[in-house]
Amino acid sequence: MKYDEDYSSNFFNQYNRPEVCDKCGNSMLDYKGLGEYKCIKCSNIMFDDYGRVRRYLEENPGATVAETSEAVNVPQKQITIMLKEERLEITKSSRSFLRCESCGAPITSGRFCDTCKQIRNAVAARRKHDEELEKKKSTIQGTGFDVKGDVGKRRFDRD
Repeated sequence: MKYDEDYSSNFFNQYNRPEVCDKCGNSMLDYKGLGEYKCIKCSNIMFDDYGRVRRYLEENPGATVAETSEAVNVPQKQITIMLKEERLEITKSSRSFLRCESCGAPITSGRFCDTCKQIRNAVAARRKHDEELEKKKSTIQGTGFDVKGDVGKRRFDRD
């Protein structure tokens, strides 16, 4: 899937985390949560991409992805990833929407609607159960699955 290909597992690079203070140049920043960083030396507050988007949406509820992207200078693709990661949620008053990647139903965040999530979870649980059952079957003694030595030979001979 395109989303999986675009998704970066490195959180700090993904959201453009500030590495030095804009005011004093100090590199010791304290993460306060929700995309907010505070300089230990001068107490300057800075935000990563997520923090800027979140702050803008709190001040402008119902803003579209395009409006938010333009206002905070974060690519629309990045904001869409935040929505799919369920870090952000589309409000009912918003003119934007997401669609379930499986059935196409409208959703407010994530990749799948509740019904498709339940189905995917049930399939994953069944697959895990089947794998565990196969593992148990293969470790039962006497099945011959792990027999080493002469394959096809009689195991016991009468004298």
